[in-house]
Amino acid sequence: MKIALFPGRFQPFHLGHLHTTKKILENNHIIVIAVRDTPIDERNPFSLLERERIIIQSIKEDQIDPIRCKIVSIPDICEQWVKEIEKLVLFDTIYTGNHQVRDPFKGSTYPIIHLSRAGQGGGYSGKRIRKCLSKNKSILEYAHPQTSKLIYRLYKKRYKQSTNYSLSSLSLPKLSHTP
Repeated sequence: MKIALFPGRFQPFHLGHLHTTKKILENNHIIVIAVRDTPIDERNPFSLLERERIIIQSIKEDQIDPIRCKIVSIPDICEQWVKEIEKLVLFDTIYTGNHQVRDPFKGSTYPIIHLSRAGQGGGYSGKRIRKCLSKNKSILEYAHPQTSKLIYRLYKKRYKQSTNYSLSSLSLPKLSHTP
């Protein structure tokens, strides 16, 4: 069984990450989405638990089999980072497009698959999402509707911003329940 490690900050997890998750699952049985435990600051506005909630919601909303996706927390990058991850997670291959994540693994025996953002479309970027959030702009182009609501709600709760951007302004498809 092939297990892929997909480490990152995921501040927040967006459609680009979701696209990458699906691509990784095309060649692996399981993906371990390894969320770096970063301190909360301007670049990292979401806590570890909040990011895990966002990832779970995003996977659910995209109807990816949750049995194939494992979410774990890993320490932030440090001198013994690779050894710390090896203690926490079994994996065969590392997938990353980030040199900060890739470089510590260079001397290891693990194959490293470089992920390119080309072909993802949409210009997905956590930095763009955080900028939209700080300016009270919609993030619907970056995440599924329910995931967008969750991201927005968590951000608003943390920063207690007054805003003209309303959660009710996010139009969601009406679901009919038939008995």
